[in-house]
Amino acid sequence: MSDTFVVTGGDAAGMSAASEAKREDPDLDVGFEKGEWVSYAACGMPYYVKGEVEDLQDLVAVTPEEFRNERDIDLWTGHEVVGIDPEAGSVTVEADGETFDQPYDHLLVATAFTAGMTEIGLRNTDLAYAPPFSPVWDSILPAAKVLGGKVAGE
Repeated sequence: MSDTFVVTGGDAAGMSAASEAKREDPDLDVGFEKGEWVSYAACGMPYYVKGEVEDLQDLVAVTPEEFRNERDIDLWTGHEVVGIDPEAGSVTVEADGETFDQPYDHLLVATAFTAGMTEIGLRNTDLAYAPPFSPVWDSILPAAKVLGGKVAGE
């Protein structure tokens, strides 16, 4: 039986680690991402806001289908890891209102974090909202205003 390598977080760090681990041991599994988008260039978001990148899809390096079909990574989108039990060697995963436990031999937590907003109580409030990489950006761009912010604010 092969080892199970659980990666939680489907952005560059998580999916790069999953890809490298799969190259080293083709029998390893499983990646979880709570959203539907993976492996996108968050550093390119200022260019999207500024209008220099027109299609959000242009910031996606590898699609979930490519991870599954070309890299043989068992990627589960729409699945959020909501708990970790290191003693049992398992994570609790939530998807579609259901939860299940996924055992692991190796675990990498590579989830996103909005720096500073949580500590000062502003994350996802009326004052500050940091949407995930998704089509939601298309709906907020017409009203977006950038003040300063070197790259996008030039």
